[in-house]
Amino acid sequence: MFNKIIDKIKGAGVLSLSLEEASKKASRSMGCYKLYLDGVKYVGRAENGLRKEFDRLYNLKGRTLAEKEIKANRDKISVSFVILPTKEKCREIEMKWINQLKPEWNKLKM
Repeated sequence: MFNKIIDKIKGAGVLSLSLEEASKKASRSMGCYKLYLDGVKYVGRAENGLRKEFDRLYNLKGRTLAEKEIKANRDKISVSFVILPTKEKCREIEMKWINQLKPEWNKLKM
């Protein structure tokens, strides 16, 4: 019973997950996310669904500098996210977090 509750909380982004775990358990709803590796390294939005975005990130080919960093560290990265109701809200929160946190990998252009 307790494990089912923890899984629901993780699936809603309340607790942090590994990138691999998020690619399998995160919500399919749209939202914004943060990637962590000794602090926030990247902030993004997932307008087509969080789980789909985490799966994409976990399986990157590594073309841009940011993608290369994510690919090289994919098994060390943890994620947190928030579910949002609209694409406009996703864009708003993503920009707010980028401006506040100034994540290193966002500067490398995805």
